[in-house]
Amino acid sequence: MKSFCLCRRYETLISMRLAGIKGLEVHSAQELAAALETLMKSPEYGLILVSEEVQKMAEEEIMALKLSQRDRMIIQIPEPGGFKDRDYILRYIRESIGIKV
Repeated sequence: MKSFCLCRRYETLISMRLAGIKGLEVHSAQELAAALETLMKSPEYGLILVSEEVQKMAEEEIMALKLSQRDRMIIQIPEPGGFKDRDYILRYIRESIGIKV
């Protein structure tokens, strides 16, 4: 299976391409929805990397996809400069399994 990256910044896209990962730069919720729909229909991609800024555009939809997909994984990655939301992992654990860490 292949990987695919959805990001907002050109630097992230170029970095992923240098690593051999295809990607798409998205700037609106409509572009993101169309890209996710295409990726979910394609059995070719098993790992979808989503940048932090893209994740914030459609957080609920991406979380629903994360929980419903059994044959692919959706992972949030930082844009250049690191994660802006430092508590993302703890919040994700709390929301996913309901345990306060």
